[in-house]
Amino acid sequence: MSNLHKHDIIFESSSVEMRELMRFPHNINQLSHLVSAINVILQTIQGWSLWHTAMEHNSAVAAIATSVTTGLRYQSYVASKGPAWLHCLLSAEANS
Repeated sequence: MSNLHKHDIIFESSSVEMRELMRFPHNINQLSHLVSAINVILQTIQGWSLWHTAMEHNSAVAAIATSVTTGLRYQSYVASKGPAWLHCLLSAEANS
């Protein structure tokens, strides 16, 4: 994100395990080095945050994951500004 000159990035996840791992990285020794590396990268993004969101309130993430994996679209949606359907979905989700 930093090389795309993006800031104030909100990451959302419905995973309780991920939330707890990011809050307490040393609780799972096998992953603490990975979480530390992620945190180093996150510190390069100005104003990032991680929010826990119930899956039913975050339908965009499921649509993105399906689109990326089934369509083999491994390039960044952020870099390409995403497909048109994603803008509509995010607008609808923001207004609900």
